[in-house]
Amino acid sequence: MKRFAMVLCLLLVLALVCSCALRKNTNPEKTSETNYTVEEPEETGIKNVTQTPLQNNLNPPRVNAALYFYDKEHNELSPEVRSFTKTSDEYLMEDVVRSLINGPRSDVLHPVIHPETRLIKLDRAENILTVNLSAEFLKSGDLVIARAALTNSLVELGIVKYVKLYVDSNELTDNGKKDGKVLGLLTRYPRSIPEILAQESRAGSDDIRYIDRELFFRDKEGTFLLPEVRTINVTNKQYAQAIVEELLKGPVSLDQGMYPTLLEGTILNKTETVKDEDGKGIALYFSKELKTNFKGGTDAERALLGSLVYSLTTLPDTDFIKVYYETDPGVYTDLPIHSISLDQGLSIDDFPDFIGTRVKVYFGDPNSMLLIPEYRAVARNGGSKVDQIIEVLASSPISEGSVMIMPPYLKADNFTVRVVDSTAIINIPPAFYEHLSNSDILIRNLYAIVNSLTDPWNQTSIKQVRFVAGGIEGNTINTISLNDPFVMNAALIKDTK
Repeated sequence: MKRFAMVLCLLLVLALVCSCALRKNTNPEKTSETNYTVEEPEETGIKNVTQTPLQNNLNPPRVNAALYFYDKEHNELSPEVRSFTKTSDEYLMEDVVRSLINGPRSDVLHPVIHPETRLIKLDRAENILTVNLSAEFLKSGDLVIARAALTNSLVELGIVKYVKLYVDSNELTDNGKKDGKVLGLLTRYPRSIPEILAQESRAGSDDIRYIDRELFFRDKEGTFLLPEVRTINVTNKQYAQAIVEELLKGPVSLDQGMYPTLLEGTILNKTETVKDEDGKGIALYFSKELKTNFKGGTDAERALLGSLVYSLTTLPDTDFIKVYYETDPGVYTDLPIHSISLDQGLSIDDFPDFIGTRVKVYFGDPNSMLLIPEYRAVARNGGSKVDQIIEVLASSPISEGSVMIMPPYLKADNFTVRVVDSTAIINIPPAFYEHLSNSDILIRNLYAIVNSLTDPWNQTSIKQVRFVAGGIEGNTINTISLNDPFVMNAALIKDTK
């Protein structure tokens, strides 16, 4: 009897252990993929799910970065390679700046940035990174070496091409003072200190200077301003005149989602420095065409004035701009161009959150199975880039000759998106494909999503896309197998030039 009781107890324990094991595996999502967090779709519709850097990288990768310090013996900037945890591009760049401030680990190298310097803010717009540092940066031993080392360390990460330096929210000049020379956008410096100094001298004298500058143009709807880098020629320190003249030329590439803000025929007659209780500003005196050639609405007016404000008020010692236009020869007014008051100076505070960024997406060609690229503006700090791309793909194209790749009744939140490492896993709703009898069109539409998410322009870090239909991986729709992930297919892109 005792033996029977012992056997019975053993069987009960085994049954209990098996039951616990089964309960642990009722959610295979969490056992097979532990480096992201999954939210289940709501009953009212499929929720778009992406991960924050911390969610998507419970075991984030480590990357090597070259931090540049001063090598006194060889009179050059020398790299010290450090390993960083990369949870996102922004966090990586912050870590690099703070590590530079902390100084080198090697006894051979010397610090380049004053150790009490604080990183106030990093702000990225497309391939331009704005670095705002505290005033202690001006105590660095040599400002030229300090900014060259900082710029090289950031640019060589391969995330941005240009660096704009601010100290206490004021654009840095060559000597750190308000009356210094404007630096503009900085890009990779030579490593040799004599070569760096020679490059500085080649930028020009006070009479004629060449600097890279950030100009702002609008997207098609006038919803956002978009940055474009241009080398401008400045004569006799007439920075405002040179910048506005470049704005009047319009964007260089009209096929990349940027549009002019100042209308053709407009002339900047003169500029002057003005002061009021808000500080120091620049008065701009335009020809009458600023008003007479204006045919837009509120969005176009906001883009016109915003492009002037954002392009000019980043100049040192410039807090605002004041706009006038001619009514009669030599007679100027500050009446509204459309509806925005011009009787006071305009600053960035009057146009908050106006800077956008571009994504490159693909729509369909109605006459073939090819894809047509299109640049669209989205909010710079609008959340996940993946979510924003899906949102744009669910809208109508703005280019003539392109067609939607989704039915108009489908919305972005009808798609469930998970990002695991470099793979996007997308659960596509039946409405995306059930109405299509032509498998070629379905393939085109699938690749529109794939190419949009994997295009290097968008910097999503996604290399491939796996589609899930009906919640079942490896399913088949319209004879198209979803067993294998899709990668970017450049052969499907139509040459629109």
